[in-house]
Amino acid sequence: MGRAARAVLRAGLLILAAARPAWALETLSERDLATVQGRDGLYFNLQNFSLSGQLSLSYASPDGAMLKFGDLAISRTDDPAHLLDDPYALWIARRGTGLADVVHLDLPQNAAGLQRWQAAADLAVTPAGGTPQALGALVLQDLALYGGGVQLSTQSDGGAGSGLVLGVALRADVGALSWRARGRNDGSEALTLSGIHLGAVDASGQFTGQPWALADVSQQPAVLQVIRDGNGGQVLQLKVDWRSSDTGAAKAGLLIDNVRFDSAANGAMDLGSSRISSFQINHMDLRLRPGN
Repeated sequence: MGRAARAVLRAGLLILAAARPAWALETLSERDLATVQGRDGLYFNLQNFSLSGQLSLSYASPDGAMLKFGDLAISRTDDPAHLLDDPYALWIARRGTGLADVVHLDLPQNAAGLQRWQAAADLAVTPAGGTPQALGALVLQDLALYGGGVQLSTQSDGGAGSGLVLGVALRADVGALSWRARGRNDGSEALTLSGIHLGAVDASGQFTGQPWALADVSQQPAVLQVIRDGNGGQVLQLKVDWRSSDTGAAKAGLLIDNVRFDSAANGAMDLGSSRISSFQINHMDLRLRPGN
């Protein structure tokens, strides 16, 4: 077990020990800590979570153009009956000799679908050398996540650069995702996708009720690393490549119950539903270059 893993486990064991009488406290040796494994870790939940204010995310291109998500607002509703028995889980797993430990963040199972996220952000774009232009707002309603989570470790072979390996699994339902031209509180001019469902599917394209594994640390991880660009510079690379895997990339399905345009001037246009029965991401290579 690596030093980081031992440190996390030592802290967790001391917290547990602190709840016992003082006479029960004892020092654990490195040998004792090395035998602690499995799902030992930190379990927590979010209650009445809300984040809002003058928080923004911006992406600036080297020529000075900028895309901004401003005045972010995020909140979550709770499942009061399962705050304690369906938590987030942060734990560490061993992978064997010579391989780094894996940090897992498991999401709640949320079987009843009562844990739902709401979010909104104002959109603006600034052309190179120009002035900011408002583009309305993005509004996310009733995002429910069911299990899945994130895995994090370090590269075992060094790769082409230095970085992290990631695993991501996701099953999600979204009540509605809207782009509102007149702002987050005005839906009179909007494009709305309602009833979005994403998850793993079987060979016939039917949802299995399980998270879709976009990447997996043990089978085929996503790699986040810094590499040379061939011109003396560096780029940040996010790469997923299932082409060398014996099992192949996991299959996912996407269902949108309704696509709708609303316009105060021209009325509504209902485009019905849309579905992708099965798709895979066999290879993805995303590279971000630092600006000037």
